[in-house]
Amino acid sequence: RGKTTFASALAKKLGVNHDSKDDKKKEKKFSVPRDRDLSVTMIEDEVYSQPNGWIVDGTTKHLIRGALEKCDTIYLLAFENILHQYFSLINRSIKRRFGDGPKESLGEVFGMLKHVTKKRYDTTYSSHVSHLHKLLEPYKHKIVKVNSFKQINSILNSL
Repeated sequence: RGKTTFASALAKKLGVNHDSKDDKKKEKKFSVPRDRDLSVTMIEDEVYSQPNGWIVDGTTKHLIRGALEKCDTIYLLAFENILHQYFSLINRSIKRRFGDGPKESLGEVFGMLKHVTKKRYDTTYSSHVSHLHKLLEPYKHKIVKVNSFKQINSILNSL
């Protein structure tokens, strides 16, 4: 399971709305960026204002800032082995290709695989991880670090 699958299952168990930040960040998934101010307004209005709670997934800094103070718990997926990410991305693509979800081209799948590889191993590619940890530092008391699919299943089964 990836972050969206986990967030969706968690929302279903808790009976609250789930929203993916990717849907607010991009007009077309993985390609056409949405205006930054518009994406922040959309997520503030449509998600963070939900009176019965909400679950969002994603780590886009300008979109999660508003959520960090308002949320009760932050689940931080931190698999030690990148093969977990590869598996999730490829599995998602296969399910979407043969299911009802949005179809991803092979180019989009390879682009995501390349992105997660560079994000993890190429220190010149992105300083995203260090910025994310700095952003989360004041909220570390809310963080539940998730390291495996087994732990995801355990969290979901405990609800």
